[in-house]
Amino acid sequence: MEWLRRAVYFENLFVRVIQVVDSLNVGGAERVLITLCNILKTADVQIAVCLLTDNLGLLPYLDKRIPVHRLNRRFKWNPLKLYEVHRMCSAFDIVHVHLRYNLRYIGLAKFIFRGKYTMLLHDHFGDIEQVKSIPVGLSFFMQRSWYVGVHPALSRWAIEHVGLQSNRAFVLSNTILKNGKAISPQFTVDSEKSSFRFVKVANFRTSKNQVFAVQLMAAFVRKHPASLDLIGRINDSYYCNHIRQVIDEECLTKQITLNHEITDVQPMLHQYSLAIHTASLESGPLVLLEYLALGLPFLSYKTGQVADELQSDFPEFFMSTFHVHEWIDRIFEIFRMDVPALQKRMMHYFEQHYAPEVYGKKCQDIYNQMLKADRN
Repeated sequence: MEWLRRAVYFENLFVRVIQVVDSLNVGGAERVLITLCNILKTADVQIAVCLLTDNLGLLPYLDKRIPVHRLNRRFKWNPLKLYEVHRMCSAFDIVHVHLRYNLRYIGLAKFIFRGKYTMLLHDHFGDIEQVKSIPVGLSFFMQRSWYVGVHPALSRWAIEHVGLQSNRAFVLSNTILKNGKAISPQFTVDSEKSSFRFVKVANFRTSKNQVFAVQLMAAFVRKHPASLDLIGRINDSYYCNHIRQVIDEECLTKQITLNHEITDVQPMLHQYSLAIHTASLESGPLVLLEYLALGLPFLSYKTGQVADELQSDFPEFFMSTFHVHEWIDRIFEIFRMDVPALQKRMMHYFEQHYAPEVYGKKCQDIYNQMLKADRN
């Protein structure tokens, strides 16, 4: 079947693509870039990465065969760096740019130096339902680019608010590469004796709503022994300190731990009974796919593209309110289910709908449409 796989992807074998992001700090957009580049490399696409700064936290997870060009920019509008990144991009057919502010930077370089490469903005903006305004200068460069949003609401915004033609705006829902240990199908919870281990994975900022997770734990431990690990990078130090204060006020310092050092949670997910995701606004969220892939039951507020896609098949995993006691009742409902059967269904669903081959093919189809349109 190898010849068939290569035939399917044949159109892209000689297409040169560079994916651009400012850094490889731990974050959703950066993880998408890593995942997508690794998938495309496996499919024999000529892929490279450009980093505008020198923050390399996730670099070890990038396929070592993928060239990495480091601009090492110190001053954002340094004309020499603008010319350097333009020369770099000129060696490729498609410049696949992650995040809006990076499109403005690459777009400016292309505009000043009259670049011929085709630009694609990969938009990860998570607050699109609440914030539909167009950042200063973005519309000019979006009108001269192609667009892919991680959520249909983003593509609608690009068409209805920015004015992109509908045939130049796509949706590419996120996926992940499974590299952790699947939860054992024999996993059970003895509701009378076991102490439940919960985990919440999200960077520390207000929209991720860790405070609600702490309040949920405060009420839950009055009913049953439990612990909670909050894992994520600090985006907002003031908010992180506020979380610590709430933990102290609720007398939960022994039950709740904060960990800011972990960059790959998959290998440790098998340790937990259930994951909770209390973010009030999301575009993905990617971490739900990690739970799905490894068979870790979770409970999440319904927000983002992944929640939209999963809710009809896994309604038990999603909440539409932030009432603490409703969350507690749902947690016990999940534990009363046939958990091994639920886990098998989760892992099968992931393989059926989020397999890397499916995701890579969708991306390459977008590349093909872009290049065909530009050649006509």
